[in-house]
Amino acid sequence: MAKTPKESSADAVRVPFTNTDGQAAFLHFLSLAEARVAAGKLPRAARDVSVVRVNVSRGVAAVLSREEAIRAKMPSADFASLAEIPALAAALDFAAGRVPVEMSDGEIGALLAEVRPLRKLTLLQLDVFAGLSLVPADRVATIRSGSGPLDSARDAVAIAGVFAEFSGAIAGKHPFTDEQLATLADLGNRLVRAIAPTAAKDGPATVGSEAALRDAFYGEVIERYEAARELGVIGFGLKELDAQVPPAHARTNAPKKTKKDGTPE
Repeated sequence: MAKTPKESSADAVRVPFTNTDGQAAFLHFLSLAEARVAAGKLPRAARDVSVVRVNVSRGVAAVLSREEAIRAKMPSADFASLAEIPALAAALDFAAGRVPVEMSDGEIGALLAEVRPLRKLTLLQLDVFAGLSLVPADRVATIRSGSGPLDSARDAVAIAGVFAEFSGAIAGKHPFTDEQLATLADLGNRLVRAIAPTAAKDGPATVGSEAALRDAFYGEVIERYEAARELGVIGFGLKELDAQVPPAHARTNAPKKTKKDGTPE
């Protein structure tokens, strides 16, 4: 017998997102993080978010193992929201990796010394390709314009992008390996993140900054995990709570397994 619209609505259950691939989780929850940024809900993220990720994943697994008992005492418990916490923690870890890392002048200089020779050679190759109409000459001219460390870093990213975009037309016509071009792009991106314009470094974090997104994901993880720990009290009691559902920032070992007679293994 077909369900009426009212019955279907009542029976509908939100399917939680549980993919813990960092990039996939980041993209899935990005709009949620952006909404938190817009609302100004940005607690300062912990320095070591990997510790948070380990603890919340362990704690959520423990709470889910007592789901039936917890539901019996609290039918309104939001287990869909709880089940998404490990994926949100993965997104947090990924977001933290996108935040520019401050480098010393020496470290920046070392990366520039590594990127500049490859930049020079690949750009000369693009000049040849532009002369043969295999790549747009104006794109190459734009890359050649400008000067300075930040411009060199952006050039490296742009050059790798042109090689990738026109790979079909230039395949087999140059000596550079995929690994070399990937290295050029990676070094360029690292330098672009490190060599921020002076005004950007001096000013406050912008709404769309990587740090703001990291802090937004952190806030979402911590809020949901605190709710998970409240459910943990129901499932394990206060005495066993920290051992089974550890605080997000705790540096603890996993609880010891016990034999059926209650003695440690």
